[in-house]
Parts: sequence; structure tokens; C-alpha cells
Amino acid sequence: MQPSTRCAEFLSKPSSFVFAACMFLLVGCMPPATPDTPDPDEPAPDDALPLIELTEEPRDKTDWELITDQMNTNGTITKEIALQAFALLMGDIPGVTPPTGEPSDVSCGTLPVFWISQFADELSADELAAIESALGTSTDDGIDTARVAIFGDHSCTTGNDAISEDQDGAEVYRPILDQELAKLEQAFGRPLGIPVYISLGLGKAGGSVLAWASPQASSSCATEAATSCRIEIFVNREQFNDENELRRVLSHELTHCYQATFTPATKALRKPHWLLEGFPEYVSYVLNPTAKRGWFNTYASTPLKHLFTRTYDAVGFYFQLHTVGVPVIDRFETAFGAEDNSEAFAYLVQPEEVEFGDTWASSFALEMTRGSAWFMPEAPNGLKSYVSMGQLDNGKRFYANPGEAGVRIAHIDFNADIVSFKATGPMNGRIGWDNMGDVLLSDVNGLLFCRKDGGCMCPEGSTGSPTQIPIPANSAIVAVSGTTMATTLEIAGFSLDEYCQDDSVPEPPAAEGVDPCIVGNWVSDEWVLPGPFSDLDGRGGNNAVVNIRANGVATWDFDNMQPITTEDDQIGVVTELYSRGTATAHIAAGDGNWDISERDITQLDAFAIDNILGQSALVGGPGLFVLLGDGAYTCSGSLLSYSSVDPVTDATVSVTLHKQ
Repeated sequence: MQPSTRCAEFLSKPSSFVFAACMFLLVGCMPPATPDTPDPDEPAPDDALPLIELTEEPRDKTDWELITDQMNTNGTITKEIALQAFALLMGDIPGVTPPTGEPSDVSCGTLPVFWISQFADELSADELAAIESALGTSTDDGIDTARVAIFGDHSCTTGNDAISEDQDGAEVYRPILDQELAKLEQAFGRPLGIPVYISLGLGKAGGSVLAWASPQASSSCATEAATSCRIEIFVNREQFNDENELRRVLSHELTHCYQATFTPATKALRKPHWLLEGFPEYVSYVLNPTAKRGWFNTYASTPLKHLFTRTYDAVGFYFQLHTVGVPVIDRFETAFGAEDNSEAFAYLVQPEEVEFGDTWASSFALEMTRGSAWFMPEAPNGLKSYVSMGQLDNGKRFYANPGEAGVRIAHIDFNADIVSFKATGPMNGRIGWDNMGDVLLSDVNGLLFCRKDGGCMCPEGSTGSPTQIPIPANSAIVAVSGTTMATTLEIAGFSLDEYCQDDSVPEPPAAEGVDPCIVGNWVSDEWVLPGPFSDLDGRGGNNAVVNIRANGVATWDFDNMQPITTEDDQIGVVTELYSRGTATAHIAAGDGNWDISERDITQLDAFAIDNILGQSALVGGPGLFVLLGDGAYTCSGSLLSYSSVDPVTDATVSVTLHKQ
């Protein structure tokens, strides 16, 4: 006896097997549906098991984190966020008090200047005066080094407001800037193509900002790429006594100059913050490997933070791409020109999406002893892991749904009798059994494990067929990554009682025309769904469960059934066909004939996922080939072999099931 199924309703047409030929020919029987990105906080079904409680290691947030935490998941900022950021990093503003947290290490002032410039028309006279005063601070009283062009062009200057030579005193920085620019030009594979000028200023007392960059255009920042770039260096910073830090900061600012040549300057400054600031920070670390990597700490200590809300701390995302073999710098310009977060993210991960998805979440464990997928090789030594902790008891579940570009990771102690694993989507992620190695989510999807001490045998006086597969370890780190498509993982805990039934409950009387051999619980083995030719045969379909009673009444449970997967190597298409949910029917079986009547598949949900079309709906799905249609059979006690004919291709489909 299986636990009660928990599935969504789906309207299906009972008579259709046409999904097979259509999907293998890559021509959908229905228009392909655009896959939804599930909300990580979506409400659970009414009959879902309650979630386990997760505890997180406490940590004190920085003042910068307290500001950026106010963004929504798309990284949208408000005037209040912009005012707080400027007051924290660049200069005091009347009536604005930044949040108090651990001191941040924001060394680039480009972002707070750009943010505040977006709200120029909404600033009061006092706010505007304070901002202009902060940006106009200079070591030369005769020169306004900020040149923000009345804020109208979003921190980009034009015409007479632009500078065209280095400020006096900049000669001490010029050789180092030119050296860093040469390194950047080699990394990008092309020259910057525009001159860079240096201005000097004084940063806010006690602040962390060391420099900021401002693109300059000949006539319009809104319609043309930068024709020159200015970098303002705050000369009152002790950090510049460390040449490594100076080089890192100049590399970061010069990367902003590159960004302003990819697209019109104003448009460049409007790009998502994880692109605008996270990438320059990554480049500065790559070109200056001995410089400090402070933003790795924020990245590594916030695994649940969505990528699209990150700023400088997105540096760890780019290093993870680099670790799995993505040529990050080569691909960045195209990603920077994308229309939105999703398009940019998809382009960056595309070359190694599977490997990236299977290692991104797990890298936050920071445990080298678990294997290469469980740490960040480019991170500074000594970083602390912030993995949530929880315990899975009977009647509880752990649910991870990071959505697109998100991560979920937790250490789970398994304290239930029986533990089930069910994943959906591309199944990006892995399970790290404590002291027992690791497996991919696809390796455990649909499996049941026995955790109960002494085994999972039903007690005397009852019958049932619970799993006898021992769980590899009593605890594990569970890591789930959301890439371009969402992966979900549910780990549920059940008591042994849910799999055992009292012998006193009578089996219904045997019905004429029902072969006694077929009565019982059956589980499908892997089977083949023939394609138009053998190279396109699909494989999978194991772990469908069928319960057949002596009166011929049968129930099907497809929630743990593995997808049928086909790969077309010539065009690089991988297609997965899924059936989920339940079905019922009456079976008459005898003399090798298998006859189905009273079939109800209205609770059967079916869909296809491929790496070209995404997700699309199916009617019935591959589950229809598992005893759910008229066909032929043989039964030998513990094995049930069944075959039916695909009405579209006329191919014979054979499925073998074993008795539980």
C-alpha cells in the first residue's frame, strides 16, 4: 500500500496515445507552452505534509546588505534605497539615515551615484545640494571633478561637462591604470577604443568607496556609446597604500568603461546590478589574483539570496561559471546586451548549464572533503558555511523550489521510517550523503529508502510491501539549483504504518476473468518507447506503481515514475516525457489477453520537457503504456510482462513489472 497521492488535477483525453510519435518527431501535438517559473514561496496544496523547520546560522548583515535587501527579486530600487546607498557611501544627506550594520566593503561608487541620479527630478533642494556637494569634493578647488551633467544623463557626462585630460596629480596613478588597461584588453581580446582620464577627489570620511567611473559621450549618453571615460580616485584612502588593492579597484572601474562601449552609456548604467557590478568585481579578481576577495564572503554566506538581487557579491556566480568551464569574459558582452535578467542569465550558463546546475547550490557547502562539487575553489580560505539545518520526521517534508537563478541548500537529518525523494524539472542539484559520497538528484528521484532501525518489515498480523532499500546515510546535505528552468525537490518522511495493512481487512472476492497471478502491487522496470528509428528510442518509465485487486479494480500511481528520455545527438535535442498523478480502471485478464474498462485518467498530469521548446503539455503521457490499455500479457508469479500497440506508429511497446 502506498501513501496517498498528492497531485494536481489535469484534464486528459482518455483515448489518446498520440503523444509518442509527435514528441519524437519534435512536432508538438499541442502548441508548446511557455514554462512557468514557480514561486519559491508558492502555497502548498491543502493535503501536503507540513514542512520541516529549518534553522539558519545567525550572522550580522552589513549595512550594504540591509539596503539591498529592500529590493524585489528583479533588483528594482526605490528612491529610499538610492538615498540610503548614497548617504552610506558617498556623502551625508539631510534627513537620510542609512541602516546600521556591519561595515561594508563597497569600494566602487558608480552604483550609488547612478542610483541617486535616476531620482534627480524627485530630490528636494536640500537633498540635491548635499549630493552635489559630495560629488563636487576635490583636491583642486578650481575644478568640479564630479561632472554629473545635472543628473539628466544618469551619471554620464557630455559636451563641456566632460573632461579631456588627467587632473594634476594623477600622474602617480597613470602608469598603474595603463598596466591594468593592457591586462583588460588582453582579457577581452580587443582594445577599449576610447581614452580614459583620471580625476582626483576626496571620499566621504570613514567611507569605503575608493573610486568610481563615469562614461562620457560626445553628444548624447542616451543614444551613443561612450566616447571617453573618467575614473575618479579618492586620494584620501589608506587602502591605496596597498598596490594590489589599487590595481584591483582600477580594474573594476575600467571594466565599467568597457561596459559603456557595449551599448549607449545610459542604457549600460541601467543594466541589472549583478551584471553592472558583479562582473567588474569578478574581472578585478581574475586580473589581480593576489588582491583581497572580500565580496566572496558575502556571496558564500548568503546561499538563499537570489542572483538578480545581488550586486558586487554576484562575483561568486561568475567564478562558479568559470569553474565549470564557461568562458565568462568572452560571453559577457552579449549577456550585457540582453533585454532582461532571464535572457542574460540563460546566455551565460548555456554552454555548461547541466554541470553548472548540478554544482552551483552544492558549492555553498564549502566542504572540500565531500568532493569537487561541494566547495568554491576560487574563494578565499577560511570562509564559513551558512547551510540551513533541519530534521525530517514521520509526516513531515522538506521542499526546495529555488525558481530561476536561485539556490536552496540544507543539511537534513533523516528521522522518518521511510524517506521518499521526488524531483521535477531538469533536476539540477545533488545529495551529499554524510560520509557516503554523493549522487545527482536524478539518481534518487522516485526512490524510497528505509531509515527505520531494524528494517522496514511490516509487523506481525499485517501485510504490505514497504521498501527494503536502506538509506545510504542518516543525514545529508541537499542542494538544489534553479537554472533556466525550475527544479523542485520534495523529500517526505512516512511512518511504516502507512505501508502496512491489517490482515483482518478482507481482500475483495475474486472476480471471474481476473487471473489470480496479476493480483498485488507491481512496480515497472525501465522500458523502451520505440521512436521513428532506433536512435530515437526513448528509455525510462521505471517506478510506476500499480495495485490490482482480486476483483479487477486497479489503481495507478505515477508520481515516482521516471521520465522517458530520448536524445537526438545530430541536432542536440534531449526530450523527457513525464506522467504524474493517478488513474483507475477495471482489468480483465486471462489466456494472455489484457482488457481495460472503466478507465479514469482525469487525475493524470502529463508533460514534456526538452532543451529547445521547454515544457509543453501532453495527453496522458508515457504512463498510458503501463497496463492502461488493451494488450497482451504473461505472468509468472513475481514478473508481469505486458505489451500494447502504439496506434500512431504501430510499434509494439513492452513493459515489465515486478511484484513488490
